[in-house]
Amino acid sequence: MRHLLSRLFLINFSTFLVTAIAVLGVRWFVDPGVTPLDRARQAIALAVNVDAPPAQLQTRIELMRAEFGGQATVYDLEGQVLASNIAPPLPFDLDAGHSRHPSFDGAGHQNGWVVFGAVSDQVIGDTSELLLLVLGVAGIVGLGFAAWATSRLVGPLLAMTNAARSIAQGNFDVHLGLDRSDEVGVLGRAFDDMAGKLALLQRSQRELLTSVSHELRTPLARMRLAVTMLQDGDELGELLPELDTDLDELERMTDRVLGAVELDLELSHGEAMALGPRSSVPARALARRVAARFRLAHPERELDEELDEELGAVTIDTPAVLRACENLLDNAHRHSPLGRPVRLEVRRVGEWLELAVSDEGPGVPPQLRELVFTPFFRVDASRSRGTGGLGLGLTIVARIVEAHGGTVHLGAAPGAGARFSIRLPAGS
Repeated sequence: MRHLLSRLFLINFSTFLVTAIAVLGVRWFVDPGVTPLDRARQAIALAVNVDAPPAQLQTRIELMRAEFGGQATVYDLEGQVLASNIAPPLPFDLDAGHSRHPSFDGAGHQNGWVVFGAVSDQVIGDTSELLLLVLGVAGIVGLGFAAWATSRLVGPLLAMTNAARSIAQGNFDVHLGLDRSDEVGVLGRAFDDMAGKLALLQRSQRELLTSVSHELRTPLARMRLAVTMLQDGDELGELLPELDTDLDELERMTDRVLGAVELDLELSHGEAMALGPRSSVPARALARRVAARFRLAHPERELDEELDEELGAVTIDTPAVLRACENLLDNAHRHSPLGRPVRLEVRRVGEWLELAVSDEGPGVPPQLRELVFTPFFRVDASRSRGTGGLGLGLTIVARIVEAHGGTVHLGAAPGAGARFSIRLPAGS
């Protein structure tokens, strides 16, 4: 990081020097051989009014010498001396170090000449001191600005480096808090957002493992009791059906966890979810089938349907899409209050078929909506598997839809609750 700081400082300072040299070079290229002193003398010559009374003209050029130390003699067009602030007057024919510039009247006609003498050593010395002072101040300001700009850039990068190392060590509770409106501030806020989501995922996975471990204790305790009874020679009797139920539950839980892990491994290697054979299905028939399966599974829950008149057909892996829709409806059923309906909407949106499921539950906070499709993530980590599952249903929905070339979106339902919508490429 120190090497980066040094390089950035040198880059900034070098940019300052190159810019200064470029400005001077352009000025010399545009007007070669003309110094700032020549420009000043031309301006003074243009300001001299040769037609003014001799006494007034003499006063002005004497004032020029008093203020700026410049020697000058004014001539008319015939070469006659009109005024001079040095005795003897400067010769019309130029000597070394002298310069001659025309003067003009108000109509733009030349009416005389102004001859300037060589610049005195005192003036050169004073000018050199002023130039050195200006260059020194400019250099200090340039160095200060370069140091400030470099530290302003390197400081946040150093903080991000330390934060990244902390995340690499498993500590996700890091926050940069860069209150800036430039690109570095945008990067800092994105970094904080990433760290916050990683911390949330880590806590969610730990809570999931704790929940699964807790729920495994009950069936395992029953099995241990059955083993003990067998060792004591007792009859199992009524325990056998319960043991069979516990074994089925353990098998389902294991299959779901392993299936999600395998699915996540496939996606981490860039592999799309494998689908079965696809066929063209009328979208209205698909919607009716989804609704019928939900009513059969949850007869106590009312389902409101809203279907467009013209839906067309869609080419899909029908069992996979049915599973995705069932997961959305089951999720809505779990989160809806008793006695409140779940809503299913199916419409044609351009070249897409959209299926949306809405509930009247607590909804999902905006900052968590991007995470609900992550494996093992649950908005309410305190739910048991009887009320919340393992956090895999929405992950499966997203994978199935993406494998079909579609999209899935979570928003807020009108009034309250959550609204999940999936879009699939529609056929004619």
